[in-house]
Amino acid sequence: YRFYITGDDRCNVFIGNLGQLNKNNLALNYLLRVSTNQELSISLTSNTTYDIIIAYGDKSGGQSITFGWKYPGNNTRQYRLDRNELLFQFYV
Repeated sequence: YRFYITGDDRCNVFIGNLGQLNKNNLALNYLLRVSTNQELSISLTSNTTYDIIIAYGDKSGGQSITFGWKYPGNNTRQYRLDRNELLFQFYV
């Protein structure tokens, strides 16, 4: 899988094993960190649940963030979070 993020100030995607990430201390225990304007790859195991946290900070002006991903065998960036190739559960 490839993950991409961009925003008008600072944003990061953290990917870790289920229960591994701590939203209060994201500097530890992540498998992959994708920073603003980066696209990075990670191997994920089918039928395995992973934690994905998107952290966003706005310094001034307008706010925007774009999160995209590509699944194996596809070079087209995906933006929807309800595809069969990657299923998301949302937690606040």
